Amino acid sequence: GTQSYAAIPVLFDSSEDLALLRTHNLSAPTLQLFNNQVNNNTSVIISGYPGGNYSTIPGLVLGAEQFFTPNLNGYGSSTKQVYEVQANTLEGISGGPMILMNGQVGGIIFARSQSVMNH
Repeated sequence: GTQSYAAIPVLFDSSEDLALLRTHNLSAPTLQLFNNQVNNNTSVIISGYPGGNYSTIPGLVLGAEQFFTPNLNGYGSSTKQVYEVQANTLEGISGGPMILMNGQVGGIIFARSQSVMNH
């Protein structure tokens, strides 16, 4: 079944639009980060809660580029390594992990293409 856990934010990074949450009594393994560039044609799983419902979506990394993006709060900007992933993403899945087949997190979903379907 599905169980909810109360969580409190312990860190927020506005340049990355990312929050770290703490919860108690969750018996799940910690996700490990992949510290290298993800190669083209790598299969991935996008995981998240679009519309409040847990979802996993298969995807394929098509490429990587550096993008200059404004910070979430409107002050300043940062350069991000952005992967182009072909996947049928759903609105509201941003913030979810892009998980590699070895179980490591290869990135965080933060945007969807407005001009290319399934990117």
